[in-house]
Amino acid sequence: MATDYKFEGWVADDPSSVEGKMVWREYEPKVWEETDVDIKITHSGICGSDIHTLRAGWGATRFPAVVGHEIVGVAVRVGSQAEGGIKVGDIVGVGAQSDSCLSRDGPCDACEVGEENYCTKRVNTYNSLHRNGSQTQGGYALYHRCPSYFVIKIPKGIAPEQAAPMLCGGVTVFSPLKRYNVGPGKRVGVIGVGGLGHCAVLFAKALGADKVVAISRKSDKKQDAAQLGATDFIATAEDEDWATKNARTLDVIISTVASPKMPLAQYLGLLSRGGTFVQVGAPEEPVPLSAFALIRTRVHLTGSVIGSPGEIREMFDLVAAKGVKVWVETRPMKEANQAVLDMVDVSALLGSNLAVANPLHPRIYTKPPPAKLPRAETSENNNVNPSELIPGAYIVEFADDHDTPETFLNSLKADGLDVESRMDLSNRLFKGVSFQVKNIGEVHHDSTLLRRKIESSPRIRSLWPVRTIQLAKPEDHGAPASGAITKANAKRQEAAFGNSTKDTFSPHVMTQVDKLREQGITGKGVRIAIIDSGVDYTHPALGGCFGPGCLVEAGWDFTGDDFLPNVRPLQPDADPMDNCAGHGTHVAGIIAAQLEGNEYGFTGAAPGAKLAAYRAWGCASTSTNEVLLAAFSRAFEEGADIISCSDGDPSGWAEDAWGVLAARIADAGVPVVISEGNDGGSGMFYASTPATGRGVAGSGAVTNSNFPTILNEGTFSVDSNSTSGAKSDFAYLPGVPQLVGDLSLQLWSPGENNACSDLPDDTPDLSNKIVLLLFPDSRATGCYPIDQGNRIVAKGGHYILFYTNDNTTMRDEQYVYSQGIQGVASIPPYQSDQWLSLLEQGRSVTVSIPSANNTRTRLEELENNSSGSYMGSFSSWGPTWELEASPQFAAPGANILSTFPVALGGYRVMTGTSMSCPLNAAIYALLGEAHGTKDPKRLRSIVSSTSKPLAWYDGTAAHTDLIAPVPQQGAGIIQAFDAARSNVELSVDSISFNDTDHFTGNKTFTIENHGPADVVFEVSHRKAVTMYTFVETTDRLRAASFPNPIVEEWAELQFSSEKITVSAGGSAELTVTCVPPSNVNATRLPVYSGYIALTSTTDAPSLSLPYLGVVGSMHDIPVIAPAQAYLANYYSQAPANTTYTIRRPDPANPPLTDRGDQSTTPNVIISPTVGTASIQVEVLRISGDKEENLGSLAGWPLPYAPRTETRAFFNGLLADNTVLGPAVYAMKVRALRIFGDRTNEGDWDVVKTVPFVLKYETSGNGTTTPT
Repeated sequence: MATDYKFEGWVADDPSSVEGKMVWREYEPKVWEETDVDIKITHSGICGSDIHTLRAGWGATRFPAVVGHEIVGVAVRVGSQAEGGIKVGDIVGVGAQSDSCLSRDGPCDACEVGEENYCTKRVNTYNSLHRNGSQTQGGYALYHRCPSYFVIKIPKGIAPEQAAPMLCGGVTVFSPLKRYNVGPGKRVGVIGVGGLGHCAVLFAKALGADKVVAISRKSDKKQDAAQLGATDFIATAEDEDWATKNARTLDVIISTVASPKMPLAQYLGLLSRGGTFVQVGAPEEPVPLSAFALIRTRVHLTGSVIGSPGEIREMFDLVAAKGVKVWVETRPMKEANQAVLDMVDVSALLGSNLAVANPLHPRIYTKPPPAKLPRAETSENNNVNPSELIPGAYIVEFADDHDTPETFLNSLKADGLDVESRMDLSNRLFKGVSFQVKNIGEVHHDSTLLRRKIESSPRIRSLWPVRTIQLAKPEDHGAPASGAITKANAKRQEAAFGNSTKDTFSPHVMTQVDKLREQGITGKGVRIAIIDSGVDYTHPALGGCFGPGCLVEAGWDFTGDDFLPNVRPLQPDADPMDNCAGHGTHVAGIIAAQLEGNEYGFTGAAPGAKLAAYRAWGCASTSTNEVLLAAFSRAFEEGADIISCSDGDPSGWAEDAWGVLAARIADAGVPVVISEGNDGGSGMFYASTPATGRGVAGSGAVTNSNFPTILNEGTFSVDSNSTSGAKSDFAYLPGVPQLVGDLSLQLWSPGENNACSDLPDDTPDLSNKIVLLLFPDSRATGCYPIDQGNRIVAKGGHYILFYTNDNTTMRDEQYVYSQGIQGVASIPPYQSDQWLSLLEQGRSVTVSIPSANNTRTRLEELENNSSGSYMGSFSSWGPTWELEASPQFAAPGANILSTFPVALGGYRVMTGTSMSCPLNAAIYALLGEAHGTKDPKRLRSIVSSTSKPLAWYDGTAAHTDLIAPVPQQGAGIIQAFDAARSNVELSVDSISFNDTDHFTGNKTFTIENHGPADVVFEVSHRKAVTMYTFVETTDRLRAASFPNPIVEEWAELQFSSEKITVSAGGSAELTVTCVPPSNVNATRLPVYSGYIALTSTTDAPSLSLPYLGVVGSMHDIPVIAPAQAYLANYYSQAPANTTYTIRRPDPANPPLTDRGDQSTTPNVIISPTVGTASIQVEVLRISGDKEENLGSLAGWPLPYAPRTETRAFFNGLLADNTVLGPAVYAMKVRALRIFGDRTNEGDWDVVKTVPFVLKYETSGNGTTTPT
C-alpha cells in the first residue's frame, strides 16, 4: 500500500560508511502488514551497536543498511490489527528489537515468559529480516515501520530526547538491575561511566541501592559520577591496590565496557560470595577468563541483552515516577555522519548519550549537559583524512619547458609503460600533465622501482600522486523560512546605501570596509577568480547573467554535475552554473553581491569588482588535486587579478602540487587567498594546503559580531481595547508543532514559576492565551520543555512562546511533545524583555500569528554577546610543519549572510573559513584600487601589519587580558581602512624563530616609508598565549585538541631601538632579539608567539608584526611508534599469524585501496604523532626467519601527510598492480621525520606489523581466522 511520504534516511553501502560516508537517499521499507505502525521519527539515539554494525564488527552486515535503534516519533499510520492501543498521533518508540516468533511457530521458552529479547528468532530493528522477508531498517531516517507489539507508547512527561536513548541503552542496564533484585540493601558496581554506564548509575540509584560504585580507569569522570548519584568511585589506573582495598564489597556488578583487556579476574574479586557479574558491553574480541576467579568466591558470571517490551514499559514507569533524566546531547539529523565519527571516537562522548533529530535543519531541543560536554582529551581520532590516493595516477611537472604532454607520455610508452593522459595542466608557470599508468603490473614487479623509474626520467622535475579533495563543508544554518520578505526590512540597508554611502553590514564594519565604501572604493577594475562549486549567476543579486558585461563575466565548468572521482567521469563545459552545492554562490555574494535585486539589502565587500567562476566540484562536492591545478591554471591564464579558493586539505605542508602552483601564481604577481580550514578542534599544526603555500594568504575566521537569522514575522498590540492599540511587528522562529493559522492570543507569563512546577490554582484559563516561558536549562533545573507543556495543558493552554537570554539561540527551533500543545515558537531576547516589562506594568499584550499563506520573513541581526568578534573555535590552526605562520590574518567567517542558488532558497547564513576567505579577497580588491597595485607581497605585508590582534577566546569564555596565539589568528583581523591609508611596508609579514635545533635569536627586518611625511613608531612587545602541542601522557605523545593546554611562560624580546623614525621615502632597520621561554616541557612542544608592536606617534596607522617559535626539536618527535602502526582488527591489534581469506584482486579492475573491511581484510592502522613528508607502506614476504621486501602496497606511498589517522588495506595488490600469491606476509610502515633527509635511513621511523597469512577464495565475503 502506497503512502504519501517517502522512507528516506542515511544509508550505509559498505563498511567505509563508519568513516562518515553514509548517503541520504530513499530506501525500501518493510512490506506493510496490518499489524504494523508507521512512525514519523523525531529522534534517534546513536548507540555503539550502530558503529559495530556499520563496520561489520559483529559479523556480516546486510548492506545497504540504515542503522539506529533508539527511535522516538509520532505514530502516523496504525494497522487495523495493531496491538497495544496505539493511535495516530501518539508519541511512540522502538528499541533494538522489532519482532520475535511470539510462539507463532510453536512454543518458545523465551516468548512464552515475556523474554522476547532472548527469542532464538529475534528480529533486530536493523540488519535483520522481517518474518515476511523484508529487510529491517533503522532510525537514521524520516520514517520507520515496525510490528506493533514492539512499538512502545512513551508516557506523558518523558521528553522524546530522553526516551530515545533509554529504548536500548537504558533498558540494557535496567533489565539486569531488575533481574538481580537491585534495591535497598544492595551494593552495586558499574564499570564504565559512558552512555550505558551513566544510565546504570542513574537506575541503580533510582531503584534504591544502598551503595553505587562507579568504576573507571581514571578519576576524570569522578565528578560526573557523583552528579549521577554514585556514592563511591574507583579509578583503577591511579591506585595499584584498588582490587585489594575493595575486595568483596559489591553484590552486583554491571560491566558496560567493551574492552577485551579488562581486568576481569580483579573485577570478580570485588564481588561478595555469591555475587553476580553481568556483562552488557560487547567486545569484538574474546575476553580472557580465569577459572580460579570464579571458583574461589562462588560468583556468578553472566550476560544480558537489551530488554523485553515489558521491561521497557516497566523502565519508563520508574523513569516517570522517579524523574530519572539521562544526559543527552541532541544534534540535527543532517549531522548523522559527524555524530557517527564522534561515536567512533567514543572518548568524546563519555558520560552522555547522543541523539540525532529531525527535521533536517539545525535544532536544539535541550541544553547540552553540563555547561561543557566532556570531550576527547586528544584530537587524533577526530580527524578523518579527506584525501584518497587514486592508484596509478600521477601529476608530473616537466623539467624542460619545451616538453609537451604528448612527447612526455610517448617517452613513457617507449619505456614499456601503458599510459594515458588525464589532464593537461600546463600554463606559463607550470608545464605538466596528469596521467594514468595502466599495465604497470606486467612491466615492473617492484612498485618502488616503478616510481623511481618514472622519477628518474630527465624529463621530470617533480612527481605527485593524484588524490581526491573533498570540498570543506561550512556549517549551513538552514534555508530562510518560506514567505514574502518584509518590505521594511528589505529597504533597511537600501535606504542607507541609497541616501548615502554608509555601509552597516557587520562583517564590513568589523573589517573597516564600511570606511572605504564611504570613500567610493568598491574594487572597480579588478577581476576576482572564484575556484569553487560554480556560481548561480541567475541570482538577481549576482547580476542575473553570465558573460561579457555581466557581474560574472567569465568562467569554466571543469567537472559537470555528476563528477565523482574514479566513479563518474568529468563532463567539462563552458557554463559554471552552481545549482546544487551552493558553496560558490555564497562565496560570490560575499565578494560582490549587488544591492539591486537583493532581498535582504546587503552588498558584497567589493561590489565594483568583476567575477570569473571556475567550477572545480560537482554536486557531490568531491574533486581531485589535478582538477584544482587545472582551475588555478586557467584562472591565471585568463587574467585573474586575484584568486579566491575556499577549500584545502589539512596537510600542513607547502610542497604539495596544489600549494606549489598557488605559490608560483602569487610570486608571479597574482594574489592568492585560501581558506585556512574548519578543523580548529584538532588543535595546532593543522593548517590546510594550499593555504600554507609560500606567499599565499591563508585566511582564518572570526565570529561575526552580529548574529543574523531569518525569522517569520507576526504582529502584536498593547492594550488593544484602548485607543493606543496600534499594531507593531515582531519576529519569531517557528518550533514544533508550528503555530498556524490567523491566531490572535493574549500573552500571559507565569513569572518565576516558569511552568517548571505546578501552576497555582488562581492561574487563569489559558485556552485563549499564548504563554511566554523562559526556555529551561534542563540539566541544571531538571525542568524540560515537555514538563512545561504538560503544566500549560493542565490549565487549558495550547500555545507557547519561548525566550532565552542568549541571542545566539535564535536558530534553535524548539520541540514540545506534550499532548494538547498545538503551537510553539521562540522570540528574541529583546522582544521578551519588552513584553515582560509591559506585563509587569499590568498592560495587556495581544499576539497575532498570520496564516501560512500570509507569512512574511525578516532579517534579524542580533548582537552576538558571547563569542562575537573573537576567533571562531572552528578556524584551523597553524603553524606549518616548516614553522611558518599560518593563517596570515583573519576576517569574519562565522554567521555570514550571503547569496545561495535561487532554486535552493536564494540566501543562506553559513559559517566557515570558506566565508572569511572571499571577504579577504574582496578587501585585496579594495586595497588594489586604493593603492594602485595588486602586488601580492606588498598587499600581504600591508594587510598583515595593519591587522588587529584579538583577545583569546577558549570556546566558552573570552579572556580580554590575553592575546590569542599567532598560530590561531595570524596577524589578527584585517583592518581595511588602516591598510588603505598606510604608506609603510615591512619587509616581512611574520617572523619565525624556528625550533630549538634551528633557533636564530636575532632577526632584522626593514621598515619602508612610501609616504610623503616622516613616521615615528614606538616599539614594544605584546605577548600572546603560549600553548603545548601535546597533552601530557605516559604512553606516547598525543596531539592536544582545542583548546590546547596553556603554559604561563612567554618569550622575551629586546629591540635594537625602542623608538624608530622612518623618513619620507626612506627606510630603517629594526633588529629583534628573542629569548624563548625556559620553564617549559620541551617534549610537549610548546609554541610561543606574540607581536612586535609599532605604535605610531604620527598620523600613520600603528603596525604590528607577528612572530612565533617552538621550544624543542621538531625532528626528534617520532612520527610513529610500534603502538601507532599495527595490523588491525578495527581499532584493536590483530593477533600474529591471523589468516585472512579474501577475494583475489583483478588488476584490470583493481579494488579500492583506501578502504575495506577492517576485520576480514589485512590492514594496518597508522596514527602519526606529527605530519610527515612521506609515509610508505611496504609488503614483506615472510619465509621462516627471512623476509623479502616486495615493494609498496597499492595506493602508497602517501606524500606530505598530516597528523591524521589513516589505514592501509592489503588486498593482495602492490602499487604496480602485481597480484601476490597466497603466503605469509607482514607490512612495514616507514615515516620520514620533520626536517629529515630522505636519503638517511636514520631519519625514518620504521614499524613492522606482526605476520599474517593470506589466502584467496573464489566467492564470498572473506573471513578472518586467528591462529
